[in-house]
Amino acid sequence: MFHGMPHNPMITVGAIMCASLIAPDLSAADCFDTVLQAWAKLAGQASVGFDNAVLLSERNTADRNLALAYLMRKNGLSLTTPI
Repeated sequence: MFHGMPHNPMITVGAIMCASLIAPDLSAADCFDTVLQAWAKLAGQASVGFDNAVLLSERNTADRNLALAYLMRKNGLSLTTPI
């Protein structure tokens, strides 16, 4: 067990930590494709996508989430660079 590592994916910092573990060796675009393909499989190969308006809204108000991700990266917990 790692000291200070968030273990609950149902809270913001835990979700950020879990997301950082998905294909950490891939680029952000390839990681997105990996996640999209996984959701397609979970949805029975139905068409899946995202809402760009929600993405832009979240990005414009993401200060707290980015701060958490940078804090985890500083402490060696987050494996990827926040967008």
